[in-house]
Amino acid sequence: MKKFFLIISLLLPVVLFAQRTTDANILGHVVNARTGEHVPYISVSLKGTAIGAITDESGHFHIANCPVGEGVLQVRGVGYKLKEQPVSLSPNKTLELNVMIEPDAIALGQVVVTATQHAVSRMETPSVVSVVGSGQLDAANAVNLAEGLRLQTGVCVENTCQNCGAFNVRLNGLDGSYSQVLIDSRPVNNALASVYLLEQLPSSMIEQIEVMRGGGSALYGGNAIAGVINVITKEPVRNAASVSNVTNLVGGRSVDWSNSFNASAVSDNRKAGLYIYGHNRRRSPYDRNGDGYSELGLLKARMVGFRGYLRTGDYSKLNVEYHNINDFRRGGDRFDLPSNQAHISEGGEHDIHSGSLKWDWFSVDGQSHASLFASAQYVDRQSYYGERDEGDPFGNSYGYTTDLTANEGVLYSRRFDRLLFMPSELTAGIEHTYDLLRDRNLAEADTLRQDVSVCSAYLQNEWKNDRWSILLGVRADRHTMLDNPVVSPRLNLRYAPSHHVVLRAGYSSGFRAPQVYNEDLHVGAVNGELFRLSNAEWLREERSHSLNASGDFCFHIGQMEGDLLVEGFYTRINDVFVNELLFDDTTAGYLVYERRNEDGAEVKGLNS
Repeated sequence: MKKFFLIISLLLPVVLFAQRTTDANILGHVVNARTGEHVPYISVSLKGTAIGAITDESGHFHIANCPVGEGVLQVRGVGYKLKEQPVSLSPNKTLELNVMIEPDAIALGQVVVTATQHAVSRMETPSVVSVVGSGQLDAANAVNLAEGLRLQTGVCVENTCQNCGAFNVRLNGLDGSYSQVLIDSRPVNNALASVYLLEQLPSSMIEQIEVMRGGGSALYGGNAIAGVINVITKEPVRNAASVSNVTNLVGGRSVDWSNSFNASAVSDNRKAGLYIYGHNRRRSPYDRNGDGYSELGLLKARMVGFRGYLRTGDYSKLNVEYHNINDFRRGGDRFDLPSNQAHISEGGEHDIHSGSLKWDWFSVDGQSHASLFASAQYVDRQSYYGERDEGDPFGNSYGYTTDLTANEGVLYSRRFDRLLFMPSELTAGIEHTYDLLRDRNLAEADTLRQDVSVCSAYLQNEWKNDRWSILLGVRADRHTMLDNPVVSPRLNLRYAPSHHVVLRAGYSSGFRAPQVYNEDLHVGAVNGELFRLSNAEWLREERSHSLNASGDFCFHIGQMEGDLLVEGFYTRINDVFVNELLFDDTTAGYLVYERRNEDGAEVKGLNS
């Protein structure tokens, strides 16, 4: 981590003073190709550089001091297809452009990064990636990530505990512990935070949600057997501010309200920008059947954060992101009393700090791209589970848990006009992830310590033209809780016989490491009873083999557009983890479990 920041500090002075004044400018406007109307707030940038602009209220833009020579102008915006237009730039001259863009009602041309680790149109990805944008979140009044995921096909979001309010997301029929949740493509969300994360991330920070179903371990390592959920945070694009409120009545009695605000500011020369956001939510407990116990618990949450960028040169850019979450939740009964005076009470308070730093560099010819990145998350949680019967404090359990996760690495990609038999893009990267967890059960004076370090390297190449894509990749992970490195290969094929039909097929291998503390262990996981969990000496990692095939059909009927996706999947998991009961003291309510391997399991099905 220290070396990473040292490299950044040494590079910054070099790139800051390396900028040149060419007086090669682009002046133009962006117009809706169907209506002829000017389109405001559309991103216009030179491909492979950090140079760009946003169209103003009248749809006009101006980009000054562009690199001299041949280039490609990229024009993109929510609800419109990506447009790329070649440009030729000369010193001391201004190029005037009239750019026509096509509406994209079903978001077929939306740019995604999850499947390949570089930006590409959704219809051109070799793996199926579903997208929910900020516009859809606003239209559905979705206040957090969980509500946004409900808009996705093939994704099931469940409230798995009416006392503590834990959420679970299923991809391709597999439990949430088999999915990896990323923020800006970084696996910084640790085991402790992921139990409640889906409800803690507000929509005010989300630009789009990308879901890649099927094995993702070849790019993102462990816990990506079922797929990957990638939360892309908002970046400042123009000077603006907004405030919103969403208020709901649950069952006509319980009030659930959320206040959000965001503001963004961008310098006149677009060399720097800052986006800040905040969220505050209150939900009173909801008892549907009137038995005195909540089906939805009490919730008090707030979040503040920001994302900013600094253009350190024509071909480089520094991004920084930080957010803080404070979340208190409680379920059970007797909310007018302290938790330890209720008959049943379960919940806790989380204080979460997350941040990231990324520096991007592009080559002058636009063929190469490199990223240096570092991210971290710290979680402080105080939890409580209590069960009382006529004054008996049986089962009371206080817990205090901290978890620190750090992830850092470097990524490099290179485009080739022809590699062997077709144009291609090569992507390679190395990264390191460290997780330090402390969990104390105050009732038993028991402390659990989990230190995990993972060193990873991955390499993939995608051969691609308008009709075909062939992606071959492999990742190796050295996990401190495993005796040997884990190798995860992937192979994906895409065939597009026309602009309206895309056929895909793929194979991927994945793994899940045998950690003592992960998503299946939280306060109250075993009916609220006190328990210990340990790994068997001979415990092996879970290994998966996944197959998928899909057809994506786009159609036009008059003025109506549609997209039909049919996807079949099959996953085989070997050496599945199970928790075996070793000791049960019914008097003290104390249980001892051991995690072991079973033969395996299969999951298969269809999404449409």
